Amino acid sequence: PNAKDDPIVHDEALQAALDGAMASTPNPPNGAPIVIVSINPDGTRSYAGRLEYIECYSASLLKVAAMYAAFELRKACNDLVAGGVAGDVFQTVSSSFDDVIRANRLPKLADLDDLHLLPKYNQIFTYDPASNTVNFSQAFWDDLFSAIADGNNAA
Repeated sequence: PNAKDDPIVHDEALQAALDGAMASTPNPPNGAPIVIVSINPDGTRSYAGRLEYIECYSASLLKVAAMYAAFELRKACNDLVAGGVAGDVFQTVSSSFDDVIRANRLPKLADLDDLHLLPKYNQIFTYDPASNTVNFSQAFWDDLFSAIADGNNAA
């Protein structure tokens, strides 16, 4: 899919409010990264933060990122097959997306083998030729649900 716009932008007024609140707190959590995101009525999102660029334990945020990526990939697959596909759908998807994924990987992942870099399309998805749609396989859906709804890290 096309690159997404930055979903959140820094908000100076919100930052001033956060800084004021931290300054007025008798015992502020000075070493803890904090990010506050405002989901605005117009659909925009703005944020304020302290130490927001420090790496810390990601908890379930990585599972949410993986879920988001899975839904984006499913949408991209459906956009690709919308006009119909001759031959193997997952070969078509692989031919269309794999080089793009390789070319846009983070520099830290430059040496990552394709086995761990590229989606396993035929395990993640099923294809229904009657409706010409790609959807999650039942096994992948079960794992996704278990990871998100049940907090199952192994899933």
